[in-house]
Amino acid sequence: RNFLLISADRGESWSEARLPKVIVSIHDLAFSSDGSIWLACREGLYRSTDAGENWERLLKLPVVNLASVYYDPESKRLLVTAINSTEVFSSEDDGRSWQHRDSGWLLRSITQNAGHLLASTAFDGVVIEKNTTESADAGTPGRQKMSSVH
Repeated sequence: RNFLLISADRGESWSEARLPKVIVSIHDLAFSSDGSIWLACREGLYRSTDAGENWERLLKLPVVNLASVYYDPESKRLLVTAINSTEVFSSEDDGRSWQHRDSGWLLRSITQNAGHLLASTAFDGVVIEKNTTESADAGTPGRQKMSSVH
């Protein structure tokens, strides 16, 4: 639960990445187009730009105990969900700043397809963010709407 194996030769050989000792549990990982590795951990979000030799904790993300991380190569956007949170966090500048919005559901994983966000919930459901800027509720104009898929 707290180690990571990396291969630089398409799986012919593997080496263990040096993780910070503070990391107890890795919940998800993602790779960005520049080769960075992103780890969603109980302790927060970590990034390595050198194949796991060194790690940086992204302190500007306002949550820990992360459930998932996803990197969209088309928009170069990073998406993060946290355990026991209904919010989706996004960054378009490699984690230097974050935006967030409430999905209305406890989310476990998130991905993107054809311009829509798809997320699994903690309770056996799937939600989709449609390409719209309609309000998710009457008090929050401009928030993108997420709805359940049946």
